[in-house]
Amino acid sequence: MDIEKNINSIFSSVDHKGTYNRWMILRSFFIKLLFFNIK
Repeated sequence: MDIEKNINSIFSSVDHKGTYNRWMILRSFFIKLLFFNIK
């Protein structure tokens, strides 16, 4: 999935800045949205 790759790339770049936890929350939120859209 392209969206997954985009999230992962943003996630990786932000990880270096120390805002890892915030992006973990956003990432799980986006994944939940994707699941709701599929169903």
